[in-house]
Amino acid sequence: MKTNTQSQTFSWMLTALIPFLKVAAVLGLLLMPVTATALTATILGGQTVSNTTTTTTQVDQYSYTGTAGQILLVGFNWSNGTGTAEIYSQSGQLLTNVTASAGGKGLNFTLPSSETYMILVHDSSYNAVATYSRVCDE
Repeated sequence: MKTNTQSQTFSWMLTALIPFLKVAAVLGLLLMPVTATALTATILGGQTVSNTTTTTTQVDQYSYTGTAGQILLVGFNWSNGTGTAEIYSQSGQLLTNVTASAGGKGLNFTLPSSETYMILVHDSSYNAVATYSRVCDE
C-alpha cells in the first residue's frame, strides 16, 4: 500500500497543534497563518543539521527514531531573535522544547518510549528569519 507522506506530515503537524489552537480559541488570540513545512527531514544520532528560514512563519520538521530510556542530547543554535525546537511524541503531544536567543542552548531529554519523534524548528514569535543548526546525539 502506497503512503502519502505529505498527507501524513500535515496530519501529524495538525495533531500536534490542536492543543494550541484550542487554547488560542478560548483566549481569543489572533492566529497567524503558519507556512507549510518548508523542510522535512530525518535526523540521525550525532548528525548536525543547518538551515536558514526564509519566511517568518516557516516551520521545519525533523523526525528522530529513538528507544525508551534513551537520553537525547539536543544542541540548538539560533542566529537572530529567539528560535524554538519542539519535540513531539508520535501521538502529537508536546514533550519538551529548547529555546535559544541569538546564540546556543542545550537540552538533555530522556525518551519515554520507543517511537519516531517529531521535532519542529521555528522562530518563537513567528516574526524573524534566522539561520540555525541543531545536533541530536545519543
